[in-house]
Amino acid sequence: MLKFYQFIASNWDLKETPLALGVADTPVCSPSLEKNDNLSIAFIQLYNFIHPLYLAYSYEEAKGSQHKVLASALRDTSFHLNTTVWGVRREIKKTGSSIPTVQHISEASLDHHTKTYLQAMVNNKRVSLTITDDVVKTYRNYVILYTLKDVLTDVLPCI
Repeated sequence: MLKFYQFIASNWDLKETPLALGVADTPVCSPSLEKNDNLSIAFIQLYNFIHPLYLAYSYEEAKGSQHKVLASALRDTSFHLNTTVWGVRREIKKTGSSIPTVQHISEASLDHHTKTYLQAMVNNKRVSLTITDDVVKTYRNYVILYTLKDVLTDVLPCI
């Protein structure tokens, strides 16, 4: 079975969007899979959030004291994510398997997808807002965190 993490799964009358964060069509963990397969799935899913989560932290940290609590929470989450990813990596190496290759999502790509999505929302009269870089980055960070929350729920059985 393959799982596709939607950029936004649902929001009032919105149901699906073509935009995604992370690896599209990543396999889902299963008790019927070998341990190293489940670990590889967990590694791929979690590793894909290291850079986006750092982007979210960096952006909020740069906002200054007004965003201090959020930046601190993002830094702590980033630390725990990194620790978990490298722990899973060690477990994969113990099984003798190779470390799976992962995709890297650039900040420009994330911002482009976010801006495209927000522009479509404005064009379809779903929201009324002026799309600025700040709006794009804030919404991007929201999507990163809420998608990571869903991924963590799905990945826990893998580990």
